[in-house]
Amino acid sequence: MTIPFFSGDARRSLLMQRGELQYSVGVSLRDYANESTLIAKNLQSALDEVFHARS
Repeated sequence: MTIPFFSGDARRSLLMQRGELQYSVGVSLRDYANESTLIAKNLQSALDEVFHARS
C-alpha cells in the first residue's frame, strides 16, 4: 500500500475538515449528555412520585 501524498493546501483543508468534524461531534455529544442528564433527572423525580404515591 502506498501512502497518498498531499500538497500543503490539500493537507491543510483535510485537517480543517477533520477539526470541524471533531468539533461538531463534540458539540453534539455534549448536547446529548446534557439532554440525557435532564431526562434522567425528570425520570428520577417521576419515579420518586410514583413510589411515594404507592406507599
